[in-house]
Amino acid sequence: MVLSHIGILGSCVSTDAFRSFYNADYKEHFVIESLQARISFISLMQDSVTYNSEDIKIEPVNPRTKYSMQVVKDDLEKSFFKEIDKVDYLIIDVFFDVYFGIIYSDYGILTNNTWDYPQTALYNNLKKRDILCMRYQSHDYYELWTKYCDKFFSFMMENYPDVKLILNKVKIVDKVLSRDKKFYVEDEFTPIKENLNPKLNILEEYIETNYDVVVIDLTENVYTDEEHIWGKNLVHYNKEFYHLFKEAMLEITGGNTAMYYYDDNGKLAFESDRRKVDKDYMYKLRKYRNSNRKIDNIIRIFKK
Repeated sequence: MVLSHIGILGSCVSTDAFRSFYNADYKEHFVIESLQARISFISLMQDSVTYNSEDIKIEPVNPRTKYSMQVVKDDLEKSFFKEIDKVDYLIIDVFFDVYFGIIYSDYGILTNNTWDYPQTALYNNLKKRDILCMRYQSHDYYELWTKYCDKFFSFMMENYPDVKLILNKVKIVDKVLSRDKKFYVEDEFTPIKENLNPKLNILEEYIETNYDVVVIDLTENVYTDEEHIWGKNLVHYNKEFYHLFKEAMLEITGGNTAMYYYDDNGKLAFESDRRKVDKDYMYKLRKYRNSNRKIDNIIRIFKK
């Protein structure tokens, strides 16, 4: 059996389908060659940083802190492009661009990774720590992000023209399935959902509009689950999402030329021409993202 070689630049939305917990047979179809998590496009496209490895040590050393140290190391060294020579399909999502943003620091631009960096001496000893993020400075961040998003795609097209690029759409959720199989709304998640979902759409739309990407959008029916492998979270989805995502990836790697894959009442559906969907794009934003006026306001500002 021929295995498909996968790279991932994104969040749990893109990685968790490639875990045996959700898709026991995924290794029969896919090899994960490269994974870059918890990073912004803006940080990724900077020059690598010289640093003291002692300054990114996190104690106590265990699997979780080892992963955090690796994430910080990858962000500083901008090592992603050194690891994708064997990749045939690159899955991208923009969750961390919207959720984290960036820091202007003593070391230049870094991802504002509030989960991992604050555990390090490097971060806590910074003299300069100016934050720019989509959450609070949407227009300024968008302007800078589009510049480095363009650099990323130009680099990929020039250096890896045969890699198929896949945009995996993200939606933040506040609907939770409890362990006793009852739904409730997590009030803590709701304002984050309302603030960031329209902004996720803005960045996704920019990529869709400007670059030749296959789009996977399976977010219509997603919710988070207390029994998720990592627990309930803004983008830790129900198991059906990961099953459909594997189906979509099998279609793509199997030669299906469709450009848009979506959830049609729990079943995978696809369109051969993404433009059929683009005509209806504003309607889809309103239907699936639940923040109509905020979306209109953001788009109006950005398109002036």
